[in-house]
Amino acid sequence: MCFIYPILAGIICGILGYLIGRLLIKEKKAAWQSKYDELQQKYDSTKVTLNESINSWKQKYNLVDNDLNDHKTKLASMVPITEMESYKQKFITADTDLQSHKDKIANMVPISDLTSWKQKFTSLETEHTHLKKKIAEMVPASEIEIWKKKYNTVDIEIGNLKTKMNSMVPSIEKEEWKTKYDTIHGTLEEHKAKIATMVPIEEKEEWKTKFTNTNDELTSTKERMATLVPRSERDEWKIKFTNTNNELTSTKERMKTLVPRSERDEWKTKFTNTNDELTTTKERMKTLVPRSERDEWKRKHDALKAKLDAVPKITFDAKLVKEAYGKRIKLDDLKIVEGIGPKIEQLFHNFNIKTWKQLSECSIQKCQEVLNSGGERYRLHKPGTWPKQASYAYKGKWKELRVWQDSLKGGKE
Repeated sequence: MCFIYPILAGIICGILGYLIGRLLIKEKKAAWQSKYDELQQKYDSTKVTLNESINSWKQKYNLVDNDLNDHKTKLASMVPITEMESYKQKFITADTDLQSHKDKIANMVPISDLTSWKQKFTSLETEHTHLKKKIAEMVPASEIEIWKKKYNTVDIEIGNLKTKMNSMVPSIEKEEWKTKYDTIHGTLEEHKAKIATMVPIEEKEEWKTKFTNTNDELTSTKERMATLVPRSERDEWKIKFTNTNNELTSTKERMKTLVPRSERDEWKTKFTNTNDELTTTKERMKTLVPRSERDEWKRKHDALKAKLDAVPKITFDAKLVKEAYGKRIKLDDLKIVEGIGPKIEQLFHNFNIKTWKQLSECSIQKCQEVLNSGGERYRLHKPGTWPKQASYAYKGKWKELRVWQDSLKGGKE
């Protein structure tokens, strides 16, 4: 019989050890279950947040990507505004120079015309010099006429004297005639001296004809000179024309590198619009993230979704609810939570919190905010356990919820 007691003692110890182990295992199980529930709640909340964030970023990315492609297409057909401003400045300068050159050219003559007049002026100047030399060798026509009259007078007198001499009287009148002779002889000698300084009338007529011809040529020359300009003036205009022509050629060469102002303004307007769009795009891109980061979150989302899909889905079992509470409970009836009545449920509905899952994801502060929206009478409620109660209801842990609620007082621990 003695050996039975140790066996019984061993059996009792084994039973006690088993019971104690069961109790410890149950407590650990409850602790791990609580941790699992908290992690599951965080996981659900994170999943919703990630889904919303990913969808939001995806929409933003698509909008920005489309806008960026449009801007790239527009920018490909644009030029920098500095380049257009440069062309604008060049065009204004060239246009001013060209207008100045046109004004100068309006007061100019062709160089061929000037060369022709130069040749005419040179020929006329030569003829004029020759005529001056000829005129210097001539005497005035009035002086020739004077000597012509004197000659005629002397000739008449000589004829008269000869006539008288033919009718002279004998020597008795010799002295008288001698005196007369001496007188006429003196006069004759004087006339001869004068005649020695004169020229024949034919020669005078010859010089008169030459003078007339020369005078006609001089008159013609003067008329021709009235249509001429001095060589210095011609050369001055020639220099001006050459400079203007060079400037005009340079202006034409410069204008080959210019564009019309309307085209410049059109590109300037396009650039301004594109620049504004690009600035807007840059501002919008500050709210975007790189595609690689989006893909990284997408990969995390897909992995999280795969894990979520692997978790058994929770379904609402009305029979289990009825067994736990002894009455029918509708799906997502927030009044199942200890401390929430119809009016408080309506307050949550006003904040678009209409399911057990949504309530389980709410923070205590959010629940208090909902209560504060109803006024002073609702602020006294303590929603500390409401999210956890809703989590039990959402996960179908009706027995655990019922046992926990029995230990609560008005929803308070």
